[in-house]
Amino acid sequence: MVYPVESNILMLLNLANVKQVVIILGVKSPLIVEYEESCLRANITISAAVRFSTTCRAIDLTYVIPVEKFDPTIAHGGFLPCAFAPARRRSLVEKGETMGLSLSKALIDPTAIIARSARISNGAYVNVGVIIGGVSMVRECAFINRGTTIGHHCVIGSFASIGPSVTMASNVRVEDDVIIGAGVVIIPDIVIGEGAVISAGAIVTRDVPPEALVVGERGRIIPDGARKVALSRGNNE
Repeated sequence: MVYPVESNILMLLNLANVKQVVIILGVKSPLIVEYEESCLRANITISAAVRFSTTCRAIDLTYVIPVEKFDPTIAHGGFLPCAFAPARRRSLVEKGETMGLSLSKALIDPTAIIARSARISNGAYVNVGVIIGGVSMVRECAFINRGTTIGHHCVIGSFASIGPSVTMASNVRVEDDVIIGAGVVIIPDIVIGEGAVISAGAIVTRDVPPEALVVGERGRIIPDGARKVALSRGNNE
């Protein structure tokens, strides 16, 4: 069937006004409220927030659905994993894929400033007030918390977790599953190895080996220290 020109224009206008729709997997983490607020500011509809445990920290309970009552065959939108710990986010992604769901495009708070040449992959979350410089890349399901500044030519690995108010200079490479705490400062040309943990307030002035823990203003490196942190905190956040 050939539609009149006027009908085609109306159809395009209607499509342009359609809101993005997302499914959030996980409401146990306190971060769920940040996802909700960013969706509200970005005019994104949350069609469902799937609960996997008895704990629920969502503000709006109207779209929270226990996993046993969630029907993925009629679900609308791609999904976002909501948790701070990389291992927990990976677990949520595996659950979503097992359900037959697809990752949503990145959730980027409209207050964030993203260079035109930067690239943000699916499933990532960029919170309020984040700045990302030119030619930087945020890979799949990374998490960047509020007020963080990432310089030009940086790479944030898949499932990496960046805390609030981190300052990352240019040409920094953060490998997969890294955790960077609040207020960390990283000088230019640094590589942070896979699975490393940078404690809050640390200043990183040299490359960090995989699975290492960095602590203090002098950036003391503890080999294999990240494993102890993961065991002590668990994967609940």
